[in-house]
Amino acid sequence: MKKYIISAFAGLALMTSCVDLDLNPLSEGSSENWFSTEQEVTLALNALYNPALWKVECNRFFNTDRWTDDWNQRTQLYDWVGGTIDSGWSQGAAEWTNGYKGIARANTILYSLEKAAGEISEEKMAQYAGEAKFFRASFYTYLITAFGDVPFYTEYITLDQAYEMGRIDREVILQQIYADYDEAARVLPESYTGVERVTKGAALAMKARAALYMSDWKTCAEAAKACMDLGVYSLHPDFGEFFLSKTKTSPELIFALPCSNELGIMLYDAAGVNSFYIRNAGGTSVAQPSWELFFAFTCTDGLNVEDSPLYDPANPFANRDPRLAATTVEFGSAFLDYIYDELAYRIVKKMSGIAIAAILASPATSSANAPAVAVLTQALGAGTIASAEALLSAEATDNVAIMNRATWGTLKNIPVTSGQNVGDVFDGLPVVFTDALPSFASASANAAYMIVGDLKGVTANFPNGDDIKYKFDDTTEMTSDVIRVLGKLFGAIGVTAPFRFTQVKKAA
Repeated sequence: MKKYIISAFAGLALMTSCVDLDLNPLSEGSSENWFSTEQEVTLALNALYNPALWKVECNRFFNTDRWTDDWNQRTQLYDWVGGTIDSGWSQGAAEWTNGYKGIARANTILYSLEKAAGEISEEKMAQYAGEAKFFRASFYTYLITAFGDVPFYTEYITLDQAYEMGRIDREVILQQIYADYDEAARVLPESYTGVERVTKGAALAMKARAALYMSDWKTCAEAAKACMDLGVYSLHPDFGEFFLSKTKTSPELIFALPCSNELGIMLYDAAGVNSFYIRNAGGTSVAQPSWELFFAFTCTDGLNVEDSPLYDPANPFANRDPRLAATTVEFGSAFLDYIYDELAYRIVKKMSGIAIAAILASPATSSANAPAVAVLTQALGAGTIASAEALLSAEATDNVAIMNRATWGTLKNIPVTSGQNVGDVFDGLPVVFTDALPSFASASANAAYMIVGDLKGVTANFPNGDDIKYKFDDTTEMTSDVIRVLGKLFGAIGVTAPFRFTQVKKAA
């Protein structure tokens, strides 16, 4: 059947071949007679802004920050982190291909611009050529930085010619990169009205970066100073605001790929954004700051944490560079309308896991070999949490209530007095939600529906003792999660310290 269908379409194509079809898309520069108007030249240049050519910079899966120690992905071990990169690494091949794809497009524009002579002013012709040279220099910079000596050409070549090319000394290529950036800086404007495109400052800044990569300190310093001397750029006045979505433009931005219908750049990626959001806010929280990033911020005396007497391990955000709190979520601070308390996240790898089971299984009477928990059999009411806390050891200090979310929904709406509910009374107590406990409504008689206890009472169940030991959990999910470098602590797999927890059971 498939053969007949294909034949039918083939026959249809032959029957309609006499119709004059325009096979050149109006939005892409791809035909031999292209570049005859300013619109066509502009559309061809727009293709150089395509994020697919800039994956090393803006693709969420392969961006440069993920190649550093600034953050990590909890659910995946990447090749560069795992040390498994070899000659067959797919990302390396992609960067090579994308680099030369961009170079080919830039060279084609430079080769074909003369077709628009007389249709475009000489000033605009020079500007468009400078824009193409900016991109060519940028793509060659990526290639020589990653691969060293590479094939090099600045003219329009055929595919056969490309296959015959060998490698050229990267120092030779670097000089052409400098020349391209210099020409771009000479002819490009300092700014635009309307759609943002590459500027004089962008050319100077990228030249400085290329020189930095190649350890050419003199050229780097000169290009960077020339960029600063333009007087166009400055640090954003609010560090914490700079990285928010509401900051569309800023004097700190030198070169960016702007989201633009005209340029065909739409970078919204819900999956990528959600990687950094807490689960309560609809995210996945799989991407988190690293310890290295956390300790990169100095103390207020300008010293690193290992050298500063101001650093307090028990209060690691105190006396620190204020940009730290703008980069990670500080304990007790608000983010996405959630208040983070480190105590509420010390307890288990997932509240449906082993720690809940250990608390529920712990005996109600103390013995030499097993810590005990208190047991309260009581219906859900205004005094339930207070009664449970009263049964805890006097040493319990970091108390938390653990329950099904439906239970809390019922509890906080129970009237206490006129105009007051349970939720108003106990808002100061951290509440952790878990599906490991049944809701009060669904719990059977004498079944535990709530746990109230001391988070410092979680102990590790190791053969040689019962010392408190916390482990980083970077592989499993939590019901409630945090975006902060100190998060994901859980109480191993052990039982509790004596009378640091109270099981609240449903009355018969």
